[in-house]
Amino acid sequence: MKTHIIIPLVLCLIALAGCRVTEEKIELWKSTQKGPKKLAGVLIDAEQDMALRAKAVVALTEIKEQALLSEAFGKIDAADGDAVIAAAAPMLAAIADGRPGEEDSLDAAQVAAKDGLFLLYDHAGKKSRQLVADALIKWCTTGNFAARERAGFTIRVIVQKLGAPALQALSNQLTIDQPAIKPIADLLRQSGDEKILAQASAHLAAQLSEHPDRLAESHLMAAAVIGGAPVADTLVRFATDSTLGAELQRYALRTYSVALDEKNIRGTAAQVAQLAAMASNPATDRYHREETWMTLAQVNLPESAAALLPLLRDSESFWRLVGARCLLRLDGKAHVTAVLNQATSGRDEEEVSALVDVVARFPMLKDSLVEIAAAGPSPVARGIALLALPRIGTPADIDTLKKWTGDRQRLPAGFAHRTVGDAAGAAIVALEKRG
Repeated sequence: MKTHIIIPLVLCLIALAGCRVTEEKIELWKSTQKGPKKLAGVLIDAEQDMALRAKAVVALTEIKEQALLSEAFGKIDAADGDAVIAAAAPMLAAIADGRPGEEDSLDAAQVAAKDGLFLLYDHAGKKSRQLVADALIKWCTTGNFAARERAGFTIRVIVQKLGAPALQALSNQLTIDQPAIKPIADLLRQSGDEKILAQASAHLAAQLSEHPDRLAESHLMAAAVIGGAPVADTLVRFATDSTLGAELQRYALRTYSVALDEKNIRGTAAQVAQLAAMASNPATDRYHREETWMTLAQVNLPESAAALLPLLRDSESFWRLVGARCLLRLDGKAHVTAVLNQATSGRDEEEVSALVDVVARFPMLKDSLVEIAAAGPSPVARGIALLALPRIGTPADIDTLKKWTGDRQRLPAGFAHRTVGDAAGAAIVALEKRG
């Protein structure tokens, strides 16, 4: 910002007395040493023609005398200032708009005019505030968002100042044709305005539904950020609609998962039912089915557990293990006993080993595993618990494990150890090696 010798604005008024102000002089004063103060003097002089006072405002914004502009409005009556701003706002808005047909261009004059409007907003009254707000909103929602986002006073700062009207206008920019859809979604999410986010969710869901053939990664990323029930319903519908193609189904499912993880959406029983129906369909790609079961577990509703429990009794070990992973992720402490008791019947050593790997991914289950090892509902459950304990336990657990080294309860086929006591002994050896 430029600095000048401090001259009281009242002296500028005295200096202007008897001096005929013209547009040519206003233009000249933009480039002279004392010119900025003279421009401020014109602005505050109620005897001057309103059009000239407005041009003085524009001139001060063009030479970036922001502090002087604010100071001048602090010197005049609020009603008078409101009238000056009402006259200046359309001029600044026209400059901020740029040249017709060049919406993507952005030059210093446009940025300065927009910054001037932003400064005037705090001084605007009933007559001018809407004019200023409309011009600022237009700046935020037209042209190249990426270029305008951080030019001068940022779009984020402008939106914070204007509040709901600006947020609403930005939410309408969440369209398939908006290159900056993700940054706009981020800004709306960071506003924390739940009403605006709900409206944005409905608007974006409609856009996604109307143009499924044009969706790109940026559209789905924006959907994950905006969240909300309409977006969640649309993503699940895409994820489970085989007519849309496998790639879009996968992207939609992953977007839904991300939005769940960020807590931007909440799953519903209806969505669980849709996901379960697709995940149970053998005609669906095997790994997409697996990912769907994992996402269904992420929803974390009672209906999720009800849909997953039958997997523990599936005829294929692959799906039994998927069920185990999902249920332990959903609520390990609530489901670990069922997982260990039903997910395997000792069919083969490979499945037993795989299940131990699954259980060992959840360190928070250690206390539950100790309880199951002591008095589990079956030899299978006790055996898996003992084999998993060394992976998530510490040498301090050795004394606990010693209690079962003499236990002769037989383990079924598939275990490398014949008895519970043998499994306990192997667990002690493993923990001693770690110590």
